[in-house]
Amino acid sequence: LSIVVTWLLFKTAQNALRSALSTEIKIKKVKKKDVQFEMKAISPIKAYLRKDIVSSTRDLQSFMFIFFPIFYPLIMVFTMQGVFVDLVTSTQAILIIWSIILLIYMFIPIMLIVGFLNIEESGSSTLASLPIIPRDQAKAKIILMLSIQGISLVLTSIVLTFLLNSFIVIGLLLITLPIAWIMLLFMFVLKIKFFGRMKYKYIIEELHKENKAIKWSLMILSEFGLYFVIFLTGIILIYFFGITISLIVLGVIGLLGLTLMIFIFTRMFPKVEKMA
Repeated sequence: LSIVVTWLLFKTAQNALRSALSTEIKIKKVKKKDVQFEMKAISPIKAYLRKDIVSSTRDLQSFMFIFFPIFYPLIMVFTMQGVFVDLVTSTQAILIIWSIILLIYMFIPIMLIVGFLNIEESGSSTLASLPIIPRDQAKAKIILMLSIQGISLVLTSIVLTFLLNSFIVIGLLLITLPIAWIMLLFMFVLKIKFFGRMKYKYIIEELHKENKAIKWSLMILSEFGLYFVIFLTGIILIYFFGITISLIVLGVIGLLGLTLMIFIFTRMFPKVEKMA
């Protein structure tokens, strides 16, 4: 029986080896067909936007940097729904709600900047196939991050308005949108100043990685300081001038601050003609 089994295994192995080593020549006529293709040129900013979106959806960790900034505030709102409903009866209650929402949107820039600026350091970056212009890189990331933060704040405002049946809340939160963008741009500028400063220009990649913990601590403390300045300004305005005038003044402050941050951004990342 052992001899028979050994012989069968030998024949099986022999046939498998023969089939693996043998070659068979086939002649097949291939019909040539005309292939038409269209090449579309897109701007570098759109190319960087597409790259960042594709890179962010390739793995779970990168995707979370898009998911959390949009849905984390909504999760917090639904978690604290009972507290919000009990509070919305006075000016003090509206201030408490605004302070909580503003605090939430102080942390979102940190998540966005850590996520999207680290894409350039990962293996998913495709910069080799794109023209390297720091202004285009930075502008694409700013557009993407501002859009995500804007969507998040608008959704949160709509949900809170339906939960609390108060249009004052949605007005206050929508006025907060430029302020939230100021926090994001402020954090972005600090990140580039600390990590991407070269002799004659700035880049978004981390060039100076020394003392990383100290730099991030200073960035977060600066963001906290900006939060308290804005919140104290809102408290003073609402207590002395009421909700309506406060909304107008906060809106003007937000637009002026946003204009200042955009000016700083353009100074850090000038157009190519100005750099030449």
